Amino acid sequence: GKAIDIMVILMPCILFVVGMSDVIHIASQFYEKIEEGLPREHAIRAALKEVGFATFLTCISTMVAFLTLNTTSIQPIRDFGTYTAIGVAIAYLLSITLLPWMLMRVNNPNRFKIHTVNVRWDRFLRRLLLWVFRNPIKIVSSTAFLIALSVWGIMQIEVNNSMLDDLSKDDPIKQDFGFFDAHFGGVRGFELAVSSSQSTLLDYESISFMDKLDDYLIDSMRLSALVSPARLIRLLNMARHEGDAAFYTIPETQAEYDQLMQSLSGYLKDRRIREIVSKDFTQGRIAGRIVDKGSLAVNLKNKQFRKWLERQKPQNLTFRITGSSDLIDKSNQYLTQNMLEGLSLDVVVLMLIIGLLFKSLRMMLISILPNLIPLLVAAGIMGFAQIEMKVTISIIFSIAFGIAIDDTLHLLSRFKLELNKGKTIPMAMRTTFLSTGKAMILTAMVIASGFATLMLSDFKSTYYVGLLISLTLVIALLAELVLMPVLLVFLHKRRK
Repeated sequence: GKAIDIMVILMPCILFVVGMSDVIHIASQFYEKIEEGLPREHAIRAALKEVGFATFLTCISTMVAFLTLNTTSIQPIRDFGTYTAIGVAIAYLLSITLLPWMLMRVNNPNRFKIHTVNVRWDRFLRRLLLWVFRNPIKIVSSTAFLIALSVWGIMQIEVNNSMLDDLSKDDPIKQDFGFFDAHFGGVRGFELAVSSSQSTLLDYESISFMDKLDDYLIDSMRLSALVSPARLIRLLNMARHEGDAAFYTIPETQAEYDQLMQSLSGYLKDRRIREIVSKDFTQGRIAGRIVDKGSLAVNLKNKQFRKWLERQKPQNLTFRITGSSDLIDKSNQYLTQNMLEGLSLDVVVLMLIIGLLFKSLRMMLISILPNLIPLLVAAGIMGFAQIEMKVTISIIFSIAFGIAIDDTLHLLSRFKLELNKGKTIPMAMRTTFLSTGKAMILTAMVIASGFATLMLSDFKSTYYVGLLISLTLVIALLAELVLMPVLLVFLHKRRK
């Protein structure tokens, strides 16, 4: 009974590209065994034996990444994380059951064609690995510089949102809102709750201050269509004088005001007055509209307003900014922070899983570092490109991390397997590189291309999700192929 919403619509693309990752690794290993001369049945068994555990780890890591989205309080994002995690588990089960069954029923692969393709890949990967081994200092120093540059960019990221911000400038709805912003004083609501602790809001001192407050809101906050207790008294005063605009004011003396309130006592019981002040006149609301320039600009104005209010307001009055627009701003800021906290939980959980499996603290740290760097770079690019942080964009970090670490787990699992066979570190790395390198590159290309299709969307958040996840996965691939071998050699440097 789950309805399709803006988050669920991303699931087909994500499940397709994530599912392809395991397929490519298993199929690549299968063809490698065919090239070695094994029959198909033995080739499938050998392939599953060598990459089955790694694909299981990648399934767990990706599921954890999506399940951490349940830490947020937004139900659509929680549903998206839960359903996608279930889909990832189903994709894994199909890759180790249906895929081998299908491979058994295809025509016999041509060993010569497989060998020809692999020779080209091997030549490229050998050259790349040789370059990595010859330039470890350059690689580490370049990585450090990139991290520092990314941190500088991250410091420039701002959390900001506005109404219809995700629509393009040419969208008719956004153009309509722009017209009302320009000609009708804005479309964004502003609400201020006011309460009195000692007397009613309609006493002369309180009304005089709120009248002064109204002038500030109009002049400094640029509010239009203002509704407030002071405006109500102004309107009633004008109505009492037969609609004369000269009396659209608050009486200048206490005596004149008391006389006005005595004559209006009957009108103040009207139920329509309850929209502005409560029945006992101790609580009220001040409301209006402002031009929607984003939560960042509004928060700056609100900060200036609070400073002015602290200097000016009487002791008996309390003011609080509220309303749907303020709640949306606070929710976005809270949920963006919540998403990043979920990413931290994702990293910690995966580090514990890797640490328990490999029983090595160094291996745990080395496996995480190449996958955190792409996230830092992507966030740094957001800062330099002035891409504002929103809830829909903040989820990309958990998703990208959970997917990017898959290839790392494949590489580490194969490297450990080769070391257990008694090979030296360079030979173990060489075999690992040639065996998993092709599959890593292909999976990164497939997944990045799959997410890149989201860039065709006119919806800005969807466009940035596709762009940033694709970019993160490409950078993660480079880190795994270039930085990971250097770190692994450093880890095992005592075992020369």
